[in-house]
Amino acid sequence: MLLQHSEDKFMNLVCGIGECNYLYNTANTFKWHINKCHKIALDESLLKNTYSLNIQLDNQRTEKYDAKESEENVFLNIDESLVRDFMDFSECFSRQLCHTKLYCREKFMLPKSVTKQIFEQVQTLFDLYQSSISLIIRAKLKHCGINWKLDYVYRQILEEDSFYERISKSTSTDHLMESYMKLNLDYVSPIEYNIVPIDDRFIITLENKNPAKAKFHYVPLLPTLKSYLKREDVWSSFQHKKQVSDYLHDYTDGLVWQSRIKHFCCDSFIRLHFYSDELEICNPLGSRKGTHKINVFYFIVGNIESKYWSSLNHFHLALISKYSVIKEHGYALVLQQLLSDLMILQNEGININVEGITHNLKGSIVTLSGDNLSAHTIGGFSACFSSGRICRNCMVPHINICDIKTESQCNLRTKASHNYHVNSVLIDPSLMPVYAVKKECPFSMLNYFHPIDSMPQDILHDILEGLMSVNFSVVIKGLVKDKFLTICELRNILKIFKYGITERCDKPSPSNVPLNLVSTQKKFNLINPVVMTDVKF
Repeated sequence: MLLQHSEDKFMNLVCGIGECNYLYNTANTFKWHINKCHKIALDESLLKNTYSLNIQLDNQRTEKYDAKESEENVFLNIDESLVRDFMDFSECFSRQLCHTKLYCREKFMLPKSVTKQIFEQVQTLFDLYQSSISLIIRAKLKHCGINWKLDYVYRQILEEDSFYERISKSTSTDHLMESYMKLNLDYVSPIEYNIVPIDDRFIITLENKNPAKAKFHYVPLLPTLKSYLKREDVWSSFQHKKQVSDYLHDYTDGLVWQSRIKHFCCDSFIRLHFYSDELEICNPLGSRKGTHKINVFYFIVGNIESKYWSSLNHFHLALISKYSVIKEHGYALVLQQLLSDLMILQNEGININVEGITHNLKGSIVTLSGDNLSAHTIGGFSACFSSGRICRNCMVPHINICDIKTESQCNLRTKASHNYHVNSVLIDPSLMPVYAVKKECPFSMLNYFHPIDSMPQDILHDILEGLMSVNFSVVIKGLVKDKFLTICELRNILKIFKYGITERCDKPSPSNVPLNLVSTQKKFNLINPVVMTDVKF
């Protein structure tokens, strides 16, 4: 009935058991009434039907049950191992149920209301199966002369109305689910910090007596690393030693890392690669653009094999804040707690227990990636890209940038020169436009981080939206002008080119060429066919 009519609201179900004539509109309320008011009559009826269905099995009982034993109750000793097995099963079921709920909410991004309805239907199916199979087992045990009520495991299985309901209570609400994940799944919950004024300055605090407008959320770094690295598969990848070669494979093959590694006092140094970005999770109208803008910091552990770097399972959220809060109070205040944990990781390290062995690991940030605006703001450089010294790697002014062709023509920034610029600006703020330096980078307090060599270039915007886009446009115009290629031929190349599965959703429309394309990915996909197609000039 529940399978076919669980969603029906006007059924007019009459009880009819004995002199009971209660009327119910839904199958769920009718089931509740039967279980509450007529459970004994229901059990007797189902047991009678079960006996008739299993009469042949009852006649085939083994000879070890004689007439005397069938008249007496067979008392079962409680086997402690079975009790432990049952408890382990309950715990495993609860854990898997929590994983499934998280999978629906986080993997498929289902709303809470939808997830709740799905698991209510799952409970209906599970309860229907449990009630039916319990009656069959009880009937069989009774015919075998076994008093199942004397056994703990049997009682837990056969007397319980809803095993699913009992197990799911631990994750029935958001608060209970969060508590369960902290206790059983090593979940590290974000902490909300409030920025409050004290005298003539601002501080961060956990207290929220007076609701503060300025707040941010920080996911504790050290517990996150402990929970992540103690996993067997992660630890195995963390310990993996790559083969030494003369080729550049990742960050550790570069000169910057090679110059730092000699200062490390431990075998395994945790390399944290951070990334910062400003984003909006919605697509607001122009007048509201920027109102809900947020700033996010995430990181990966660079010690794991690079083949896992593209998986979101290995990306960790560190901090999230409204961009307006950072714009008002600055990065130094918002990053204060993160920097405190990084100092502990750098100087004291963390203890990881793997297979009964405790490992003390130290680490720090080695790179901080982001777009040019984020990198310049966090690094303490000028964020103006239309005048003055616009580059954080050299001292070339914007007015002369087109005349510079090679690195040898530049006056490059160095650690020593940058430190001098910062100290000069702190003494005399009027020197800011001279050096294009506004303040010290908050991460400069770390031993293995410096804004000059720890902030990689923004290749995505510099190349795809800048250099490559301009060069490609100039080359195409030159080919068309010299009559080596026509626009129709270019459009035909794009039309017949076979894009990969991941590129099809961003392939440029031939009709839009040679117009400018908004999407960076579409610009990249526009270049691919021309480069990879055999065009005869």
